[in-house]
Amino acid sequence: MGNRGKVSDDARDNRYSPELTRRLSICVQALLFGYIIAIRVGVARSGFGYTVAGTAAACALVTAWFRRGERPAASIRLWFSAFLFAFLAANLLSHALAPDLPDASRTSLRTLNIPTVALAVAVALGVPDRRTARRLLIGVLILFGGWWVGQALRLPWQARAFSHGRLVMWGCPVVLGLEMALLSSLFFAYASFADRRWKMLAGAAAGVLTTGLLVMTGTRLAIAAWGVIIVPGVLLTAPWLRTTRRKLALLGIWFALTLPAAGLYLAVNPIRMDGAALEGRRDQLEIGARSIARAPWGRKLIGHGPSRRVFPAVATRYELLDDQGEPLGYRPPHAHNTLLQAAIETGAIGVITLVAAWFIALAGVARRFRAERGLGRAAMLPASLLIVLSATITMSLMDRGFQTNVPGQLSWLLLGLAVAVAATRPPREEIAA
Repeated sequence: MGNRGKVSDDARDNRYSPELTRRLSICVQALLFGYIIAIRVGVARSGFGYTVAGTAAACALVTAWFRRGERPAASIRLWFSAFLFAFLAANLLSHALAPDLPDASRTSLRTLNIPTVALAVAVALGVPDRRTARRLLIGVLILFGGWWVGQALRLPWQARAFSHGRLVMWGCPVVLGLEMALLSSLFFAYASFADRRWKMLAGAAAGVLTTGLLVMTGTRLAIAAWGVIIVPGVLLTAPWLRTTRRKLALLGIWFALTLPAAGLYLAVNPIRMDGAALEGRRDQLEIGARSIARAPWGRKLIGHGPSRRVFPAVATRYELLDDQGEPLGYRPPHAHNTLLQAAIETGAIGVITLVAAWFIALAGVARRFRAERGLGRAAMLPASLLIVLSATITMSLMDRGFQTNVPGQLSWLLLGLAVAVAATRPPREEIAA
């Protein structure tokens, strides 16, 4: 009996190698930093970016397999990864069974969400502790903050960066606005939890910079999320506002100042709310909902397949748009709603699995923040991620927040990081502080 127990212990030791898991964890971290750089320089949606994300996910899965011998696997990591893999399976299934729709365009690894799911799984499973999570988040802030400082210095000489008075910077102003809103929330949250004055000033300066760029884009959705979610979230979680009464008082002052200003702006610029832009967005949401309602039950379940132009192709099939794009006067590229777009592409299965992954990440990081909100800097990670995920998920309900270029990839990365933080415990030295 004793020998049998010894053999079992030896087998367990062979199965679990701390040195191997340490090396794999370092490999995952290096790959994730490489992917963050690839996001910023614009090569994440290339073969290089896909290879980095896939390799990081593979290493993270192996790490998770070996770590099961060290301690029971955190259920939040497992459930999150399971729902993400189910979402990926829904994409593959809908693609395999998709009808032949004219002008739906081709399907790629990106439209199948393979790289972004791989990225989220790599972060959720491959970030072993809070120190690594903090290092990853600060790496994002330093890289993106430095990048946009350089771009802001060049703006006076970049007339092509503006279109009709709106800051564009190599793409759509809405996409740029979503990125600025996401970064602004991270910078301000970092500043509010900083332990050194210079860190607080650096974070606040970067937050002001990204907020200024956000306003210059003229993106109404991102500006509204900044005013209604991001700033109130920072005020409610800031440790330097020690009492709930102070937080609520400052929050009341914020809304007392901003709501009249917003009302005055809308009174002076009514076209910003009832012009063609808003009407087009409303029509696209209506067309998306009617497309789902007219689809047969099989398509309601598994969707019409993810592709670049599946939304107008489906609307045309169900006679909601003609070949010229009427009644909007143009062919809308997507539903301007992540869940509607997911329902058209992957059906109810895709929507349920995606929402489940969102809920797991949000609920997990919210529980972690409630447990740590009295611990000072230890609460920075869950507070920052809770604010930014609340904002980006809300914005994705009026646009394709998780499906755009830079903000979409950052959203998936931070979604996985929220799960990793929720599954770890705060370090003792931060609790003692």
